[in-house]
Amino acid sequence: MVRSGELGRLVQVISLAPHRLNRALRPAWFFDRPAYGGIINDTGVHSIDQFLALADVSEAEIESSTIGCYGTEPEGFEDFAEITLRTPSVRGYCRVDWFTPDGLPTWGDGRLFLVGTDGTLELRKNLDIEGRTGSNHMFVANRDRTRHMDCSALPVTYFQDFITASRTRDLSKLPQDLVFTVCRMALEAQAGASRYIAEHHP
Repeated sequence: MVRSGELGRLVQVISLAPHRLNRALRPAWFFDRPAYGGIINDTGVHSIDQFLALADVSEAEIESSTIGCYGTEPEGFEDFAEITLRTPSVRGYCRVDWFTPDGLPTWGDGRLFLVGTDGTLELRKNLDIEGRTGSNHMFVANRDRTRHMDCSALPVTYFQDFITASRTRDLSKLPQDLVFTVCRMALEAQAGASRYIAEHHP
């Protein structure tokens, strides 16, 4: 959709990636920061990778990052983070957290927003909160119309591409340089983040 030009020139990518904590299913190391590496290294890395793909660039600048500890036990557990990215022409904002409410019938309400000069796109990755069944609901608005598209039947080749690359060392679809770049950016965002520890009130 981005490459088709329907949205015009891409201006901004916003990725919201809330996750359910599912505390009872987590091993002890999940809550040990030296073991889990911090929330941006854990989950934010995927949003960085996604931004590079949509902006069609091999690298971007981490403009700012923030990590919050809002009281999820144990004390100091990182349960919120946001990252602002930029290229010379595209802005990006990513938010990851562990605050998916138990009433939501999936592990998280992942959402992707694209703003272009001629249109906008929203992808509801896990569910349509208004009741359409399934996942990967796309909503597009451009100069001519609005529409909903069910993208759940579109092929997802990432996992097969990963297996193929591992077996054959053909990295044409999964360049090693890109993997290193995304991991480095996540490490830099994690290490350079400003930190916020919420005060608790009875």
